[in-house]
Amino acid sequence: MRIIEKLSNQITIWREISAQRRKLGELSDYHLKDIGLSRVDA
Repeated sequence: MRIIEKLSNQITIWREISAQRRKLGELSDYHLKDIGLSRVDA
């Protein structure tokens, strides 16, 4: 059961990071620069 719980947690984290990256990808270069990121970082 512990392995399934760890896997579930990892999938949840991966989905959250994926959603964050999608949102960053929607920002313009200007807005990325404003928050200290570049297109490569996003």
